[in-house]
Amino acid sequence: MVQGYQKAGNIGTTYFYLLGREPLLLPLNELSALIKEIKNNGMKPSLSTNGFFLNKETAESLKSWNCAGATQHRWRNRKS
Repeated sequence: MVQGYQKAGNIGTTYFYLLGREPLLLPLNELSALIKEIKNNGMKPSLSTNGFFLNKETAESLKSWNCAGATQHRWRNRKS
């Protein structure tokens, strides 16, 4: 996977978005390593979460890692 980050950085990618699956399912040490690798390749990490696993420790870690953005999406039941 590291080669993918290097390629993305080499072609001038500015932001690298972690979305799709829930990124906060990763243990914090793995998420930290992932974000570090993204930043080491010249990109700004950003992630999208449903917020279920967001707690004070995780929020403080995201802030300390200088993620470009961390968005929380809430899904609500809608009546048709």
